[in-house]
Amino acid sequence: MKNLIIVVMLLSGLVLSVPAFACKSAGPNKHVGVIVSINLKEHSLVLKDAETGEEMVFIAAEQLIKPVQPNQNAIVTYEKTEKGMVATKIKV
Repeated sequence: MKNLIIVVMLLSGLVLSVPAFACKSAGPNKHVGVIVSINLKEHSLVLKDAETGEEMVFIAAEQLIKPVQPNQNAIVTYEKTEKGMVATKIKV
């Protein structure tokens, strides 16, 4: 029984540590996380970053944000502009 507990704890540690590397391994100009909210009127979405836990706001065209829903895991590819981070692709 003691060995089973140790194995479960080790596996839990591995599973919980994977999201910490999610954004770096996704590549440049990409963030991985959970969609917190979507605002069609302002053409924006908020993503809770898996690596930092911070909420990030992306500007996005309506056709990109209309099919996604809050609480979905997503990878957002973006470009930095003077207006902020503009999503160019959203993969759920």
